[in-house]
Amino acid sequence: MAENQRTKYELLVSASAVADQVTLLDLVSADALFSLVASVNVSGMILLVEEWASSVSLGEPIMYRMLLREAEPQPALQEGKGA
Repeated sequence: MAENQRTKYELLVSASAVADQVTLLDLVSADALFSLVASVNVSGMILLVEEWASSVSLGEPIMYRMLLREAEPQPALQEGKGA
């Protein structure tokens, strides 16, 4: 299946959960956190982050929306043969 035909998903994450991770990782903002994120694991599926955005109420983020797509299947690694 071509990359543009991979299944796409939307993941909603609470702003408080994002704030907890920002604090835990000692980052300065949610922007810094999301700039580090290339993929997420959802129920054992690796999904690539295509983009993200925040929903704001009264000037404060209340939720983050991540657009995700299925990652390309990776071939199984074969153990090297020693001499």
